[in-house]
Formats: sequence, C-alpha cells, structure tokens
Amino acid sequence: MSNALQNVEYPRHRMTIAGKRGLLMRSLAFRPNPDAIPGESLRGLAARAMVRNGFPSLTKCLRFADISVGTPVRLPLLPVEFAGRIAYVLKVPEEEVRSRMYANVKGADTAGDYIDFFGLRVRLRYLENSRRRISPRAMVISAHHRASYDLRVFSFCPETMERLIDTCPVCHKALGWKTTRGVAFCEHCADADGQSLVDLRDFKQPFIEVEDPTGLRLLTNLASPDVTLREMAVRLCDPVLRDMGASNIFELALTLIRALSTPPAALPAHISRLVSSDDFAIFEPAVLARSGRILMSWRRGFDEVAETIRGLSAERRAYSGLFKELGALQAATVQARLPIGVREILRSEVRRNMESTAHDTFAPRNKAWRRSDLVDSETVVSMLATTSRKVAKLAKSGLVTVYRTPARKYTVLFLKSEVEAIYAVRSDMIEGTKAARWVGVPLGALEALADAGRIARVVGPALALVNGRVFYRNSSVGQFVSQIRESAQCGDIPEGSRSFDATLRSLPAGERPWVAIFDAIASGVVPVIERGSKGPLFSRLLVDSARLQCVIEAGKKHVEEDDQQTLSYREAALFLRTSDPTVSWLVAAGLLQSIGNHDRRITKAAIFRFNEEYMFTTETADRLGIAPREVRRYLQSNGIEPVCALRAGVRFVWRRSDV
Repeated sequence: MSNALQNVEYPRHRMTIAGKRGLLMRSLAFRPNPDAIPGESLRGLAARAMVRNGFPSLTKCLRFADISVGTPVRLPLLPVEFAGRIAYVLKVPEEEVRSRMYANVKGADTAGDYIDFFGLRVRLRYLENSRRRISPRAMVISAHHRASYDLRVFSFCPETMERLIDTCPVCHKALGWKTTRGVAFCEHCADADGQSLVDLRDFKQPFIEVEDPTGLRLLTNLASPDVTLREMAVRLCDPVLRDMGASNIFELALTLIRALSTPPAALPAHISRLVSSDDFAIFEPAVLARSGRILMSWRRGFDEVAETIRGLSAERRAYSGLFKELGALQAATVQARLPIGVREILRSEVRRNMESTAHDTFAPRNKAWRRSDLVDSETVVSMLATTSRKVAKLAKSGLVTVYRTPARKYTVLFLKSEVEAIYAVRSDMIEGTKAARWVGVPLGALEALADAGRIARVVGPALALVNGRVFYRNSSVGQFVSQIRESAQCGDIPEGSRSFDATLRSLPAGERPWVAIFDAIASGVVPVIERGSKGPLFSRLLVDSARLQCVIEAGKKHVEEDDQQTLSYREAALFLRTSDPTVSWLVAAGLLQSIGNHDRRITKAAIFRFNEEYMFTTETADRLGIAPREVRRYLQSNGIEPVCALRAGVRFVWRRSDV
C-alpha cells in the first residue's frame, strides 16, 4: 500500500471492497472491554471486539477495514500497512494492533521464512493457523486468547502449565477462528438464538509434569511476548550463548530437539522436518525441559546430546565421518534455513566435541577428526611397506587391536604404537631357511637354539605380513654368529681336525644336542678354526672331531633319558632331518608309530627306533660317498631294494642293516 494511503484519515476513507464501495469506513460501536491485554493475540483481540458488538463472524472485521485479501485465520499475517485500518475499526491504538501482527523477517543470515513474534524472530511454520487452542484454566483467570498458544512447539499453557485443547469436548469439532462466540466458548455448539451452549472453561485439562520445571520455564520465557521475561531467560542461559539473543537461543534449543528425534536410519544429512501438526509431537514438555537445561549448562549439555546421538551411530547409513558419528547434529550445521548464528555455534561445538572425545571414542573417523594414536589401513600399508591384502589379513588375525564400524563397508583403524612395534620387528627379522644358510646348520638346530633362548624367534602380529612359518630376529642371529666367530682360533690346523659338516655326516641320523654343541664351541671346550670368510659360518669351521663326538654322545644320553616325550609332526621332522609331509607318509606306511587318534603326536622312542632301523636316501648317499640320484641304481646293482617308496615312486626308505 502506498504511503499516501497510509496517511489518509480513516473516517474520510472511501471503501473499495465489493458491496461497500464508496461508503465511508466506520468503526465498531464498542471497543473491547477490557482493552488490549499484554500478551493477547490479535485474533483473540478481534474476536472479543466483534462479539461485544454482536458480530460472530471475524470475516466482517476484514470487510469493515476494507481488506479484501486473506481470511480471519491469516489476520496477524496481513501486511502491517493494514494495522491502522484494523485499529480504527476495533477502536484500539494502532500500536496495539501493529505489535500483534507477525511481519515477515528477511535477513542475509538465513534462507528460511521467519516472522516477528512480539520482537522474537521465529519460523513461520511454528505458527498455528488453522485451529484455536486454549487453556480452560487460563480462561477462568482471564477470558482472552494468549499469543503463546499460537506457537505449535508448546502443547501446554506457559501460564497455567495445563494441556491445551483445540477441539470441543462435547461435539469434538475443531475450534477455529472464522466464527466466534467468545474465545472461551465453542462456536459449533449453539442454540437457535446463536448463543453458545458449551463453556470450555468447564472442561479443565490435566497439568503437565516434568522433572525439571526450571528448564521448561526458561524455554517458555524465551518465547514469551513479554520482553522482560525474555531478557530474564537470556540472563539464565550459559554465558557462551547470551550474546546470541533470545531468537537464536530459542531456535538453537528447538534444533537440538529435532536432532535428537531424527531416526538413525534417516539419510546422513537429514534432520527431522516440521511440516504437519503431528511433526510437532516431538516437543513434549519433558524434552523441552531438557533442552532448557542444556541452555543453562551449554558445553556439558551439548556433549550429552552428542554422546546420545553417537551411541546410535551403528544404525546410520554412512560408513564413517561426522555424519556417521553425529548424524542430525552435524546435519544441522549445514541447514541453510537456520540462522548463521545457530549454525556457527553448532559448528564450533561439534569441532570442540570431536577434539575433546578424540581419545575417548573408538568410532572410526576421517583423518581430520581421528585420534592421534590411530592410523587407517592406507597409512599402515605405507608404514610397513606392504600390500593392502596383507594389512587386511593382519586386521583379521586378532593379533592387533582394530576399530571398525559395524557395516558392510567400514574403515579399519589400527593403534599407531602397535604398527610401529610391528615395523621394528619386521625390520629385524630373517626367514628361518635363510638364517640356517647364513649360520650353516639345519633349521632344526636354530629351533633348538630358539627354544633354549640363545636366539630370538619372531612371534606376534609381524608374522601375519610374511610368507613362511619360522622367522628369527636378525640381530639375535647376528649376535650368535659373532659369538661363534669370536671363539674361533687362529693359526695352524691341529691334527685330527675335520670340517664341522663332515664330522656330523659321519654320525648316524638322529637328534643332535645342538645347544650343547654350540655352547661347547662358544666356551672353547671344542676348539674351532675358521677358514676363509665366504659361505655359511659352520661350513667354514674346522673342529676337533674327537671332542665334538664326545659332546654329542654326552648330549644324546641326556636326550635319551626322556625318550617318552611326545613331539609334533613338525618337531619329528626336525629330528629326522626331513619334511613334515614325509613324517605323515611314514606314519601312513606304518614305519613310524603315532599315538592318539587326533593328537598326531610321536614319541622320541619311536623316532629312535626308526633311526636305528631305517635311513633316507640323503643319509645313504652321505654314507656311500655318492650323489643321491645314484643311490638307487647302486644299491639295486648290489641286490638291495628299498623298503618302500613313500610317494609316487620317490622318497625311498632303506633298511640300515642292508646298507
């Protein structure tokens, strides 16, 4: 409406509405009694004025004010330019009408539709337009419609704490604004003279009950039409929030409630919407009271909300990150319809909460919010210089601590300290056969040294990253080699010395007392001389064969004292200087006896008996001084046949007495 029209004196204004065109605007005969009440809604004020003047229809109020747009339901949402006309018709000061009109509020800090509710900026969708809600007990105190009843977030009267009603308890029809017989009466239940038959004040409703009435009162005061109550509520809020103002604090409280009520199965960036009246059922008094208490102790309250939402993270669709962990709480930080002030405080609190819980939560997070002592699979691959497949194997091994989301796709996180420990071990490990070649002894000898603590066997999660069964700490093997080399003598080769390998080959097959042998060499009981610097260590050693044989015999007597000790197939293979499958084939052929149906154990006595009676092709070749491939032809030429061929015509076993 133009400025010229606004300045027209309403008694001289000519009507333009159909049916009254050209007539002068007239006010009602009687003004409302009492006058406009603080906190009263505009529709309630108009209803009182129209009823006192005998007009049950609020539509006439619009017609009398020469307003052809809108309906009585939309009366407070009409352009504020109409305030003067409405005030003239109702015979009330224009400021009383203007202050009760909900003008649109548009700002650069939000994309939502907001209105001015008595100086408080609230969302338009919070406004109840279709139904008239009242509190019967409040009507007894004063029969006027409180503006706070227009806010759908409150299902009760902030003044009496009574549940509101919006339907007639007698006819069960919805209470509205098009027709009025007084705000305290049902407009549907009327006699022939148009007088209401139902006084709603007779149907008192139950009071609401909450454990924290202080928190609830704070929230209702934030949205009160009374500026004094709003300022008091702001002062009760946490100092962190006070500078935001009542509008943003109120919106923040409702946003937290929406975040808490969002189902975990919703889309990651989704937060509960408020469209229908049923959607506002989430604003139960107890929930509002909790939200009010959060405003009074903001940091602690926000953390409690975050932990509540975080506890449902397993049910969310996201795999990791902020939306997975904080769901709708994170979604609220990107809602364009929320004021910037609300979004900024939520972002800062999300950041603070994520940082403060970095070492308290095990939920997998993106790198920006992750615990500093956790690393993901990609980082582990880089740290250990391995493949992603082996890292996945490590995660499933159960040998390391891992954290993952319970979803089909998940982020696997490892403790950085454990990964660094694995790296330290992996950098100092050597495969068993390589170590045996370096030292120049059978793998079984190294196993005996490891059992005796002379060298360190690799155990733990590092084994999940390598192929092979036996690994040793490279530093411990190197220390053992240095110890043997330090004990080696220099000078001429004494009489009766033979190479270490030749001395062992001259002895029957059987368990060697490796620990006793090595201790004797290291202590100088068996003198050794090192020849050259290339090749395996013990292949370069010359030993006093007589003394070495004495040490071996003494060690064998000690071993034979415990000939009933049981060994696994692998341990038996080390004794026999053969492979694990060969032991299985010997048992199947009946040449080696095992005990138990499922234990798969062999006694040392059974191994000794086998060694006394049988021998393999390799030992036979050593005894005869020929190549292993020539053994069969040579023995058959002398009329000696193998006892059996263990597998596919190979792996022959010979009777020791025949050879």
